[in-house]
Amino acid sequence: MKLKLLLAPILALFFLLVVRLVHLQIVVGTTYRRMADNNRFFNQFIPAERGVIFDRYQQPLVKNKKIYFLTKDDGLYSAKEPISTEQALQLMAQDPKQVVYELRRYYLYPQELAHALGYTAPVMTEDLVANSQLQANDWLGKMGLEKQFDQVLRGQDGAQLYEVNTWGEKQRLFSEKQPVAGNNLSTSIDPYLSKIAFNAFGEMMGAAVVLDVDTGQVLALVSHPAFNANDLTSTLIDPQLEQQRQLNLHNYFQDERKVFFNRAVSGMYPPGSIFKLVTAIAGLQKQAFDEHKTVLDEGILKVGDYSYANWLYTQNGGTDGEISLVRAIARSNDIYFYKAAEWTGPTSLAAQAREFGFGKSTGIELPAEAAGFVPDPTWKEETQGERWFLGNTYHFGIGQGDMLATPLQNAQLVQALIKGGELCPPRFLTEPVMANSFNTNQQLANNCQSLGLTEENVNLVLQGMIGACQPGGTASIMYIFNQKFAEVDQVENTIALINQGAVACKTGTAEVGGENALGRRNTHGWFVAGTSVDTAQMIEIIKTRAEEALVSEQGNIQGLTAEELRQWAEHLEKFGFPKRIVLVALVESDDILPYKEGSIHAAPIVKTMLDWMK
Repeated sequence: MKLKLLLAPILALFFLLVVRLVHLQIVVGTTYRRMADNNRFFNQFIPAERGVIFDRYQQPLVKNKKIYFLTKDDGLYSAKEPISTEQALQLMAQDPKQVVYELRRYYLYPQELAHALGYTAPVMTEDLVANSQLQANDWLGKMGLEKQFDQVLRGQDGAQLYEVNTWGEKQRLFSEKQPVAGNNLSTSIDPYLSKIAFNAFGEMMGAAVVLDVDTGQVLALVSHPAFNANDLTSTLIDPQLEQQRQLNLHNYFQDERKVFFNRAVSGMYPPGSIFKLVTAIAGLQKQAFDEHKTVLDEGILKVGDYSYANWLYTQNGGTDGEISLVRAIARSNDIYFYKAAEWTGPTSLAAQAREFGFGKSTGIELPAEAAGFVPDPTWKEETQGERWFLGNTYHFGIGQGDMLATPLQNAQLVQALIKGGELCPPRFLTEPVMANSFNTNQQLANNCQSLGLTEENVNLVLQGMIGACQPGGTASIMYIFNQKFAEVDQVENTIALINQGAVACKTGTAEVGGENALGRRNTHGWFVAGTSVDTAQMIEIIKTRAEEALVSEQGNIQGLTAEELRQWAEHLEKFGFPKRIVLVALVESDDILPYKEGSIHAAPIVKTMLDWMK
């Protein structure tokens, strides 16, 4: 009995030990082994190279820059101190374990292409929640092509698995997985032309777009003012420079001019008189009027108790008298287009606008593209509970009222006209990219489509646009390019004339907001143009400017150094330049000068670009 009493607790203790051993080895053994391995091994990521974005000349627009850090000790989570490349290379020759690096983006045109390319930034908590495949040390594309093609550009990180001791010190490299670089993007961007367009704005706010007429490829897409993309991706070693970078970031987010806003694709503005091109085509296609039908401009068109004035009469009391379509376009005569819109009707006008791509996104490879807005009687009745009045039609016909468009949509309108009624959606990519189930082949297909416009109708509208660039037109500043095309009123094939180098253009001054104390509304300025380019002539102009830059006090011409100009000329000799282009400039109203006009403020921006080509 005493033996049994003695053995009982021993057996019970043994049983408990067996149960505990089974629990440790079988039930939670895998967990503890994993914990032990976690203490034994340290996984160090090797950052993957992000894909490079190239311009139309196969030159990089962005590079990946290594930012080196000195580790304070050999521990796993040691403090890091940024060091220069020279210091890093010296230390790595002595003891590579002292130095680690991160990859950051470096933009070669950090302001001029800020909105087109975007920038990269560290992954945020919400990004990790939205995408479980992301790592805490990842960088993501923000804005522009960086964001749109983030999946394509981002590679796969590698890793080095180290065995460590009790104190967390690396003992030996256990295994290694090499990183896989991201895919590159080839684009149609001309960085030199983009730089000229950007600098042409000076202190003004606005946007500029340049398209290849025959493909829809984007040569330039700039929004002004802009931020410096390198300020958002760099970590500077010099404390003073780093402090200045931080200050720049603060200023960007406080800037009332909205420097991160891409005015070229996200800004919606009344198109003003640019829309008269749509009104002209819509009426001609409907046969609501022809080239011979005239309107008497007496300065004001009265309808009952309401009066609708022509801009010339408002400005200085002038009138155009009896006027027909072609001259009405050249003179941007409001009275004519009030009546043209009335003859055409708002429903047909809205339908034609949508055919040109207004009221929907163009599909360009950029995030946050605005669709704009095309009003019509049905919309007004359903949303505002009011019927559509004749005054609404008048305002619609001259691009005012509720009509809204982006600079890119206006560029697409002119592209379709210069191509004879064939619309080509704008795009950046010039080569297909397939990665991570992301296929861009469809975007690169020839999606140009005929709008069914007659050659005669397109010819009449283009006649008026060429006339706008002649003496007596609203953009006579452009006559310097059209002097050898003096007589265009009776030209039967204006597209052929444009192919020879004539410039077809249109001005626009769009009212925005309510009336001020003077009874006036602020105005934005628009200017659109289409022409052909002689590449050989363009190369000679650029070479001449390169020589001027060498001796200039500033060391550059309109922001381009002699070396940049030499490179541009060499690239053009090798790759050429589009035969026909469309150029669009928008200048926004601001507190300094609230009344911006197309002929005075927007046209010079386009002329500045054309001065490098003609």
